[in-house]
Amino acid sequence: MTELGIITLPPMRGTQLLVRKGNRTISRRKRLAFAAILVLLLYLFLEALSLCAVRLGDGHWYTWSSAAGDRRKAALAAAGHSAPAFSASTGVIHPYVGYAMPSGWKPDNPNTLYPFAWSEDFTNRPFDGFPSRRPVVQKRSADAILVGIFGGSVAEVFYHQGVHVLLRKLQEHPRFRHKEFVVVCLASGGYKQPQQLMALNYILAQGGELDLLINVDGFNEVALHASGNKQHGVFPIYPRAWFSRVGQIRDSRVLKLYGRAALLETDLRDAANFFSYRPLSFSPTCHLLWSARNRVLEKRLRDARAAIEDSSFEDDVVTTGRGYRPASEQELYEDLVQIWEASSRQMRVLCAANGIRYYHFLQPNQYVEGSKLLNAEELRRAFRDNHPYREGVVRGYPVLRRAGERLAASGECFTDLTDAFVATREQVYLDDCCHFGERGNSIIADRIAEAIIEDQGEE
Repeated sequence: MTELGIITLPPMRGTQLLVRKGNRTISRRKRLAFAAILVLLLYLFLEALSLCAVRLGDGHWYTWSSAAGDRRKAALAAAGHSAPAFSASTGVIHPYVGYAMPSGWKPDNPNTLYPFAWSEDFTNRPFDGFPSRRPVVQKRSADAILVGIFGGSVAEVFYHQGVHVLLRKLQEHPRFRHKEFVVVCLASGGYKQPQQLMALNYILAQGGELDLLINVDGFNEVALHASGNKQHGVFPIYPRAWFSRVGQIRDSRVLKLYGRAALLETDLRDAANFFSYRPLSFSPTCHLLWSARNRVLEKRLRDARAAIEDSSFEDDVVTTGRGYRPASEQELYEDLVQIWEASSRQMRVLCAANGIRYYHFLQPNQYVEGSKLLNAEELRRAFRDNHPYREGVVRGYPVLRRAGERLAASGECFTDLTDAFVATREQVYLDDCCHFGERGNSIIADRIAEAIIEDQGEE
């Protein structure tokens, strides 16, 4: 009915409110559906753009597994390494080898960057401080071959991801056929000579025995001093970051730097964990946002850690030894390598006196010129022009290699592995320090096996 130009509509059923516009009638439900479709199309377009951005920035297409791996690595890389009191991740003070792992160490930690690629029961109880599944003090038996792995973190990762390949190769040799291999690990992150020598003395003094000793080292000896102990005049023979392991920090400015670094580590871990929740973990756009924030936080953390390294600590015999001020960079690296070379000679003498065959290997590194043609992924993830370890490798490895030639000439079973990846085009290095994954450890295992089998001879 129409009165005074007013249109009266009959009552509507349900929620179907009609809006008349010309000759067209659009329901609210249809308008909402249309708006939802537009939002969905915009979201899909944004995700597609993010996929392309990830491809351009990272050099590979986005996948859920690769994104989860990136976040996991970022969280683990910020696992409390900046604390002045060293914790489970970096070791506790040890009276003979400098530092060792605390009692809470677990071999099958699901959060480790380099999980074991082979299985074995964990019998190292009570825990002896070394990252070994078996106790490091063992006794020989007629049906077993005792193998000791020595060195720093690269040797420790080899124990995780390469030693099983080595043992399969060795079992092809007549001497090792039908034998049980018992492998113990005395390698630990950051170890450098003479810590390997001291670890050998430590187990021998307890009546421990070995048949084969595999020492993979060299990098830590020349790379770590320049970025740590050097700034504080610490004697090179002292363990890594010794000044902050045992020194008393009373300078409030230095404590603030530690606090800033610790907060940044927390921010990095929290961001990685937050973007790992569903549905954020499935979104390329969210991954792109996390990557951008992560790069900013990592840059700030590197700056904070560098400021800590440049800070001064109290100078005394406990923290710095007798002090060390080389006259030149060349003298510094000659001294560092002299410690490495002399320690290796002593290990060989000790091994010979105790019926142990000693095998020494200079570990490869991506900063050694001409050692590997890095692919796009390695250039992105595993190479940094201004990395604090690069200078030590560039200056120190030529000296190491010359010393290695002297060791080999003296009769030591020494092998230079710096060329191990020359012919490899696939990704080997996983970080911008020195570590490689299963593929790299498999290649290293083959080279180590070749050296041992050649030394053992045909019989």
